[in-house]
Amino acid sequence: EEKKSLKERMLAIQEVTATVQNAIGFIASMQESVKNTFNFSVPFLSWLMVIALAGAGVVLYYVPLRALVLLVGINKFLKQLLRPNVINNNELLDFLARVPDDENLRDYREIRLSPTMMEERRREMKKRKHN
Repeated sequence: EEKKSLKERMLAIQEVTATVQNAIGFIASMQESVKNTFNFSVPFLSWLMVIALAGAGVVLYYVPLRALVLLVGINKFLKQLLRPNVINNNELLDFLARVPDDENLRDYREIRLSPTMMEERRREMKKRKHN
């Protein structure tokens, strides 16, 4: 084993720290997306989730759990055999990626005019109507 220099050790620590920080940021973003889903920040996606959960509840009520586990297992193992070139994805993460987190909501919120700007705009509109 060769000993690493101080610079190499510091770079390794920096990489690990960056990886941990990115993972924690991703988890926090997903938690904010879940919160915003339940807060109906994007109503279409929230109602889609409500309908999906209601449908899942109905399916779980009427279909035995053993049958559902069997179907999920068959789907998991046959998916690779039937379509080997398809990239695996996680539908729940895809759904949550569409829901904005708090930072995105803050960045893309509608900018409101100040009261003085609104008053000036009203005056301009009145002048246009009278002309």
